[in-house]
Amino acid sequence: MPESINRSLVGMSPIQLRGYYVREFNFRINSDFDPGKPSESSFNDLQFKFQLGSLDKKDIQEDSEIYEFWESMFSVKYESGGTARINSPYYFSISITGLFCLNKKSYEKRGMQMGNKAFIEHNSQSILYGIVRQIVSSFMDKGPFPSAILPTLFFSPVNIAPPDKA
Repeated sequence: MPESINRSLVGMSPIQLRGYYVREFNFRINSDFDPGKPSESSFNDLQFKFQLGSLDKKDIQEDSEIYEFWESMFSVKYESGGTARINSPYYFSISITGLFCLNKKSYEKRGMQMGNKAFIEHNSQSILYGIVRQIVSSFMDKGPFPSAILPTLFFSPVNIAPPDKA
C-alpha cells in the first residue's frame, strides 16, 4: 500500500456538513432472538427514507452568491416485518437531519456534470448514512448480543435498474 496519496486526488469537497442532529431514535432488543440460530437479516430488511430541502436565503447570514444551504433528512428502519420473524438481536429506527453548505464556485470550478440539487442529494445521503452506521453500531456494542455493522452502501446519482435474475 502506498505511503502517501497524491494531493491531486484529495481535496476539499464543495459540500460541507455544517451540523446534524438526531430527530428520532428507537433501539430495542428482539425478545424472540435465538442466538443458537443464524441471523436471517439481509439488506432488503432495511427501509430508507430521504428528504431534501433548500433553506431560505433570508435565514442565512453568509454570502448567498457563493453558498447554497440545504437541509437533508435521512432515516433507516430495521424491524420485523408483519408476520415474518427475522432472527436478529436488535431492531432500530433512526432519523437524522443534516445542514449542508454547497460552495457554488468550488462546485462549478470542478466542472461537475450534475445539477446542484442532484449533487447535494447524492452526497448528503452518503454522509448521513455514515453517521447513522456509527450511532447504531455504538448502541449494539452496549447490548447483550454480538454487535453488527450496517452494510456499506452505494448511493447512485442516477436510477439504476436492478440486475435481472437468471
